[in-house]
Amino acid sequence: MDTRVKGELGIRLTWLAALAFVLCILGQTLLLGLLLGVVLLKERNEWLSRQTMCAFLLCLVDSVISVINGVLNILYSIPLLGSVFSGLFGLVFGLVNLALLVLAILGAMHVAAGRENGVPVLDKLADSAFRSMTPAAPVPPVTPAPPAPPAES
Repeated sequence: MDTRVKGELGIRLTWLAALAFVLCILGQTLLLGLLLGVVLLKERNEWLSRQTMCAFLLCLVDSVISVINGVLNILYSIPLLGSVFSGLFGLVFGLVNLALLVLAILGAMHVAAGRENGVPVLDKLADSAFRSMTPAAPVPPVTPAPPAPPAES
């Protein structure tokens, strides 16, 4: 994609896609959802829509992991096992959050250069979600064939 292409709002499409990943890095799920809505309704650019959707999905994964971590905080109050659970879950969730942060930074760098974001699973999911939103071409009605003329003997 050409990095100089501007959209309907007069903003470069690569900047909007990079903004989506920056909002993901900052954990701004609501603002990212608002940006996704603006991109889908106003810009109507396939590449930008897929990149913004992928950033939104990455932010949702981060939010779900935070909720799971909050639910597992109950285990930290167990007298002797609480410190073991705290250390184990802290390490696991820390590594997962670090991986999500690296993916978001790499995605921002890729879309700023005008390329696909490269997030392993979520880019395919965003692509399939975008494909399901586009209406299929209408199928022309089938007209019956005219009757064949009688065969001459």
